[in-house]
Parts: sequence; C-alpha cells; structure tokens
Amino acid sequence: MTDDLHPTPFRALTLPANALALELTQAVRAQRPGSFVAYTEHSSFDPLEFHQAGQCSLTPLPGSPVLEHWTLTERRDDVWRYGRQGWYELQWAGVRFEVVVATFGACGGCPESSWWIVAPDEGAAKRLFLATTRFCDDVHGQVLVFSNGRFQKSAELHQAIKQARWSDLVLPGNLAEDIRADARRFFERKDFYERHRLPWKRGVLLIGPPGNGKSHTIRALLSELGRPTIVVRGFEGRDESPAGGIKKVFERARHNAPSVIVFEDLDCLVDERTRSLLLNELDGFALNTGLFIIATTNHPEKIDRSLLDRPSRFDRKFHFPLPDAPTRRAFLTQLDSVAAEGLHLSPEGLATLVERTHGFTFAYLKELHLSAALCWADQDGRRSFEALLAETAELLARDLKTVAQTIGPLPSNRSIGFGEASA
Repeated sequence: MTDDLHPTPFRALTLPANALALELTQAVRAQRPGSFVAYTEHSSFDPLEFHQAGQCSLTPLPGSPVLEHWTLTERRDDVWRYGRQGWYELQWAGVRFEVVVATFGACGGCPESSWWIVAPDEGAAKRLFLATTRFCDDVHGQVLVFSNGRFQKSAELHQAIKQARWSDLVLPGNLAEDIRADARRFFERKDFYERHRLPWKRGVLLIGPPGNGKSHTIRALLSELGRPTIVVRGFEGRDESPAGGIKKVFERARHNAPSVIVFEDLDCLVDERTRSLLLNELDGFALNTGLFIIATTNHPEKIDRSLLDRPSRFDRKFHFPLPDAPTRRAFLTQLDSVAAEGLHLSPEGLATLVERTHGFTFAYLKELHLSAALCWADQDGRRSFEALLAETAELLARDLKTVAQTIGPLPSNRSIGFGEASA
C-alpha cells in the first residue's frame, strides 16, 4: 500500500491525555473504513519484538511519522528497536494487517505505549494479538532482566544459570539444603496452600557480606527450579518512574506465575520513594499467587523494619556468614582438586593457609588462589606456590581490614523466620 497517511491520527498527540486514546481510535477508523480496529495497552503486545524475532514482517507505511527508540542488544553488536510512534504494515500467517503505535508521557512521568490493530475482521485481530503477546511473554530460553525501566531478555544470564551447580558451592551446615527445600516445598505444594486457604506466595531474603555465595546460590536455585524469572536491577529509567517500574515487574511476574522475582541488593533498590510502593505490591490488594521472591542484601541494617520483620513480605531469612575454618578448608580443598600441575598444596600447606585466611570471604579465597597462581606463572615456577600463597594472603588480609570497617558486624549463620533478629 503506497497511499500517504493523513496526519490527523498523529495530531491527536497534542490533545489532553484523557482524550488521546479515543481521538486516535476514531482517527484510525476514519482512515480505514470497513476494517476492524482493536486498541490495546497490554505491555506484552510488541509487534517490533515479534518482527525482530522473525515471526512477522513489519514495514513503515509511507507518510507515517515513525519514531523508534534504539538501544543496544545484550551483546552490544546490534540495535534493538522499541516503537514510540508510527504506522506499519504487518504481514503474518498470510494475512495483511496494519498496526499503529503511540507513546504517551515520554516528556514527563511514565511513558505508556498503546497499539491499534487494523485487521480484516475481529477474528484475525484476536489471533494476531494472542500470537504476539504469547511470543513476547515467553522468555525463549532466556531470563528477563528489568533495568533502566525496561525488560530485556538475557541469554547470557540464562546460560550462567544453566551452568551453576550446587556442587561448586561450599556453604556451612545445612544452609544449601534448607534453601533448596524451602523453594521445592513452595512450588510442589500448591494444593496444600489452597486446601488450607493460605496465600500461595513466598519471600526469602539472603543476608551476608559480599562475595560469600549469595549470587551463586540464586543461580543454582534458579537452574534447579526452571521457572520463569525476572531479575530486578533497578526500578526506574530515564523515562520510567519508580512507581511504573515496580508495577511493571509485578504485573509481568503475575502474568507468568508460577514464577520467580529476584531483587539484587535490596538495600540499594528500596529507598523513601520506593518503600511504600514495593510494600503495596508485596501484600496489597493484588494477589501474588504463585510468586516466589528472592532478595539479597549485604547490609540488612539499611533496610526498613517494615520489610524485614513482617510476615508475607520476606518470610524466611538465610544468613551467609564468613566461612569458618572447616568451611575454608573444604573450599580450598575444592580449589586444590582442580588446580594445574605445580599448584597443589601439601597437607601442611593447606592447614597453614586455613589459619592465615581467617575473615576471608569465598571471593577473597578465589582471588588469593588466582593471584598466587599468576605470580607463580610470572616467575616460571622458581618459587614455591605455597610461599606465594602466604605472601598474597598477607596482602589480601590488609585489604580486608578496610572491608570489615565498611560491612560492620557479621551476621550469624542461622536460618531464621520472620520476626527474629535479622543481623
């Protein structure tokens, strides 16, 4: 189709917000008499994503004032487009459609994109709508990451989750099994929750110093659960308010339920602006049926008590303490088991290193092993690996003094329920 579009539909963008949808709908119908016109604000209806995945063809119509927001793909090797304004021809399943997109509020507040489907009949419009929303809702072997006000599907994070193994973790006592059992019980016992009229939702909080296994634990747990997952790294973006971001996250998670929401560094995500908004979504009027929420924090003392201590928000808290001597020994033994020739420890060297690394996190133990191995390689093995480990441990111990001042008191290694002390 080559006819120029009349500008009337896009003049409607100058009208008051409460008149935009109606005026645009009437204008589109006037442009396409005899066609069926459907209107939607559903966040999962995104013909541009549908097109970029090769599911349909999408071509701007001549005369349409197309405005697309460009951003880099996850690998930063291509452009990912988001529709802002435009009128397109869409070919799908042998049927010709037209779709119109208009975004309101881009110059202030939270922008909302609306779409109009111009179809031969209502049945065709419904089939396109359902196919597009179902495709966009499916993460297709990826993980949804919410950051800068938008969802992005991360194949890299999904791959990291697939590769995460519980056997690579060394955690004290029954901590790993307690977390796994808590998650399994939740997803396996929907009938129990319903039979006893209990809300089928769950929240857990992982607490402890950075570098102590919280992130790896979450990856291993997500790999085991295999549920749709949203990882939240921030609620707001350039064109997204915190309220809009929080609403989007929970709406998407509820739509994909049973699903998992991960809040990384909860103490950084929640502030005076977002606390009441998040509390409302956690246990307000909306039902969070089937939502399993995992949050992490390095600084529980920075989190408001209304989030920490009240049931139905974070029902269980799991502490990740600094590794004690037996745990350090187990972790260093694990590193030693996969070390290259010349980088193995004697029993005496291992015992000495366990004593020297008091206060080290798992991340520091890894760095210790890596730094000493690099020094050993630089020196062509002229000095013993154990001697280099001892020197490197002394250097890292000095760094840890500064870290300890920042972190403050260390948590215990006890897994506790809500209402108990959290630090």
